[in-house]
Amino acid sequence: MPATYLLENCQNTCLACMLACEKCFHCCMLELPVDMNRRNCVNSARICIEVCNACARLCAAGSEFAKDMAALCASVCRKHAALSSKYSDDPECAAAAAACLACAEACDALQAVAVDIN
Repeated sequence: MPATYLLENCQNTCLACMLACEKCFHCCMLELPVDMNRRNCVNSARICIEVCNACARLCAAGSEFAKDMAALCASVCRKHAALSSKYSDDPECAAAAAACLACAEACDALQAVAVDIN
């Protein structure tokens, strides 16, 4: 696959993940007074949102650092997918888990490119 396709795919999945994690974040924030265990999911979602945002921006710019950020993004997304899947009874959290896994796969594909992105 061409690097431009992988950059665009990574950018798009990062943006979709970011939106899904925003919804998961808000869902878990509303549940915090009832279930304090959701604090981990809230914190993880916050980090995932920031990292996916940065990764999407670097991919959009075609930055030489996109692959490095994709490595971090894949790791963060896998961790949040594991946490949010614990609350899959909430559709927002289930969607975030799926979006995080898709994002991690797109980031992995970008990292696997043997050629330089630029």
